[in-house]
Amino acid sequence: MTRIILARHGETNWNREGRYQGQLDTELSPLGWQQAERLAEALAKLPITAVYSSPLSRAYETARKAAEKHQLPVEIVEGLTEIHHGCWQGLYAHEVKEQYGVELEIWQSAPHQITMPGGGECLKQVQDRAVAALEMIAKRHPWETVLVLSHDATIRAFFCYALGMDLANFWLFRQDNTCINVVEYLPDGRWRLSKLNDTCHLGSLIWDVDQKAL
Repeated sequence: MTRIILARHGETNWNREGRYQGQLDTELSPLGWQQAERLAEALAKLPITAVYSSPLSRAYETARKAAEKHQLPVEIVEGLTEIHHGCWQGLYAHEVKEQYGVELEIWQSAPHQITMPGGGECLKQVQDRAVAALEMIAKRHPWETVLVLSHDATIRAFFCYALGMDLANFWLFRQDNTCINVVEYLPDGRWRLSKLNDTCHLGSLIWDVDQKAL
């Protein structure tokens, strides 16, 4: 069995502003840096043997904070990156609603049925690369505990696969900034979810506001 601590990156200013990031490389906000430090402290005493991250800096910098506690490098895995939101990237939530109202309604009600307009991805593409990335990591580290930093949509899509759920259930999972999830890769190739969206380490550094742009 491989235990993977699967966490989301810290808050960015675009998260707070309700702006679609997708694969644009946005930085952590001041709160995001504090959240990353709290995550690192929470994981400091665990027997983590490797750290992996999406190539986007908001995930990488969150991973780096935790990796420093274990004197480990951070390895980049492209498959862990966020969904490509196509022409929505860089737009505020209200702008997407005004300009792409029909597509947005599909995204919010039937996310498995849409490919992000303007050259973006569909959830199945995100899921396929996330599953491939996490299975690669799990097989590389049998009987070890590893840390993986990724993104909201990527983690949700992976959970649909891991739990045998259709991607239509994508919105049933919540992923707060620097939340801790724990999944175990079993010897028979199945996944077991043992912790979901744990934010106890954040204390007052969590803000209970649904982020508008995803």
